[in-house]
Amino acid sequence: MEVYFVLFYPLPTLCNMKTRIAIADDHTIVRDGIRLMCLTDDALELVFESATVNGFVKLMEKNSFDVAVIDIQFPDGSGIDLAKTILLKFPDARLLVFSGMMDEETILKAISTGVSGYVSKDASMAELRTAISTVASFEQFFSMSVGQILYKSYVKKQQQGLSETIPDAVLSDRETEVLKGFAEGLSYKEIAEKLFISPRTVETHKENIMKKLGLHSLADMIRYAIKEKIITL
Repeated sequence: MEVYFVLFYPLPTLCNMKTRIAIADDHTIVRDGIRLMCLTDDALELVFESATVNGFVKLMEKNSFDVAVIDIQFPDGSGIDLAKTILLKFPDARLLVFSGMMDEETILKAISTGVSGYVSKDASMAELRTAISTVASFEQFFSMSVGQILYKSYVKKQQQGLSETIPDAVLSDRETEVLKGFAEGLSYKEIAEKLFISPRTVETHKENIMKKLGLHSLADMIRYAIKEKIITL
């Protein structure tokens, strides 16, 4: 039986816009925790929640949201397929995976689908709150535990002689600093403040880094930073 709830609130004024949250998770305790976080944070507004994939798809047709916090495993489907469905209908949607599935294959599938972030269910509510805020700002957030999974995967591939070949390229000192920031899980804003540059400049550096190195995702950048010992875990 599908279980989902819809919460109705007055539309926020332009001077007091809230980040509208939608939840897809079949664990009641998780939905309760995120709901409580939204109720105690003036910047967040829970618009709907669902315990099933089908329930979420039905609700998203009638209810707008800014960030969807989704799990990977559901009784009636996959969170990966749900992410594809959401992004097919709403290409600009921001999706944050909040899951206990921390294997490399699942993480890379989610990233390739186009999710904006991936956080382990071992994370604190404070980290989840930071992830939601970051994703809502059209930035990406991947917890350090995700980087650790990718690092272990990289080491395994090295031992098996299957390491990916990345084109030789010379990064500027500033590009290296920006790459390090992303690999450490910092947001655009945090990197900009640390380096005393604008978020737009950070974005430009990121684009140049990916072009120079032939990378396609933040996960690729993290693996490159580990390989080149730009960061250590």
